[in-house]
Parts: sequence; C-alpha cells; structure tokens
Amino acid sequence: MKREEDKDQLQKEVKVWSELRHNNIAHFYGANFTTEPYFIVSESVETMNAYIVREKPEPKRVYQLMFQAAAGLRYLHSHNIVHGDLNGRNIGINQHGVAMLTLVSESSFVEEESGALQWGAPEFDKKRPTFAADVFSLGMCVIAAINGTEYPWCYCKHIDIRKCYEARGIPERRPHCMSEDQWRPLKRILEFQPYDRPDLDHVLEILASFASDGDGNTQLKGKGQEAANDGEDTTLVQAEKRDVMEHNDSAAWQKMQSWEFVQQELSSPTT
Repeated sequence: MKREEDKDQLQKEVKVWSELRHNNIAHFYGANFTTEPYFIVSESVETMNAYIVREKPEPKRVYQLMFQAAAGLRYLHSHNIVHGDLNGRNIGINQHGVAMLTLVSESSFVEEESGALQWGAPEFDKKRPTFAADVFSLGMCVIAAINGTEYPWCYCKHIDIRKCYEARGIPERRPHCMSEDQWRPLKRILEFQPYDRPDLDHVLEILASFASDGDGNTQLKGKGQEAANDGEDTTLVQAEKRDVMEHNDSAAWQKMQSWEFVQQELSSPTT
C-alpha cells in the first residue's frame, strides 16, 4: 500500500468482512494496521488459481466450485455489498474442498493495474464498482478456471483488451472444453452493457446446470436461487446442519459440504 488512503479503505473492507457469516465466505479472524508489516488473518484457503494448476479438476468439478463462489457473491449482494475486486486469487478452496470468497486479496497490498484489466468489467474504469460488474468478473473467473490459466484472456495483450472495450466489445474465444450450449449463456454474463447481464439468481441456475453435467437439470433449474437465498446457509438443510455442528460430528460435516450432498438436496422434491 502506497498511500494512507489505501490503508483506510482496506480497513473499511476488513470491517465489513468481519461481520459476514456464510459457508462460502472465508472466515475472518483479525488484522494488524498499527505497525508495518500490515497483515490480515483469515481462514486458510488455497487460491482457485493454485488449486486448478495443482489438481487439474474435470470441468464438472470446476463448475461446482464456481457455483459455490457465486453463492457467496449472492450473499454479499443480498446484504447490499459489492465485492469490487473479484478474481482468481480471492476465490479460495478450503481444506474440505469448498469454494469461498475472500474480500481482500494480496493484490490489495500490491498495485496491479494490468491484472485488474483482465478481470474487471468494461465500465470498471469509469464508474464505482457495481453488482453488474461483479457478475462480469465472476464470468471472467469461470473462464480462467475452466481454461486452467492464471488470467481469463491470457492470450490477449492488455492493450488489446482495452482497445476491444473501447470498441464496445469483449474478447471472445470459447474455452476448448466448453460446449457451444454452455458458451451461449456464459456470454450473456459477459455482455458489454451492464444492464444486459443476468442477475446472480440466474447465474446460479446456469452454473448449477453446468455442474450437473446433464444429470438432473430439470430439478436443478430454478433451485440455484433457493440454494443461495438462505443467507447464512447455501444448502436446504439448515436444521440438519445445526444438529451436526452441535454434536461436533466432523465426518458428517465434511459430507454435508460435499457437492454430492448439496446436489441431492437440491434435486429432492420441494414441499
């Protein structure tokens, strides 16, 4: 951080983070802004970028993780909070394999304007961060994760991306492991105009259908919102989860965090 104003802004972000409670938001433990070196202590997670490089997961698994990240973002938006800096380094994977958002990444301590251009919406330079800009950045995270690359448009020079945005377009290249049927809805998330992008409820439905890999699409469609709308919980089994936590059953808790359990609950008939 080069300016005192940067530290003040970071302290505000940390205060917001400390008040959040959600399965897909990394837990905040504390911070030091009194003397250098400044630091933040949060739940230990591996960055999405590092996880993808190390594990080389199948596309279905990538979409499962991005669904979880989108649920965390939906929670922020439901509390009128714009993330404003969503990228592959502040989506983390915890020890149970669950995707979580952090509200502050190492890029907050180091100026990295060229990298921000890869993730930010076209309007990001001109306006304050918005919900629609977060949706665009989430789409960028999907592309980078499914490609297994550090940046979404790694084949583009930064000046070419800027020129493309100035021409009111976006760089387009369908990821090789993404079908045309998947690319079409993802392109909607990456629309140039903010008002043309879907809201996060729709994005959750899109990612849920991708993650199901053709199994149970009918049941999953329309339930992405239900999975994320509970706020503090992203599954539909809050009572069971409370019981597991009260009895300190770590094995059952890990099972409940798994995608198979979430998918089973989402696919069950509603009453």
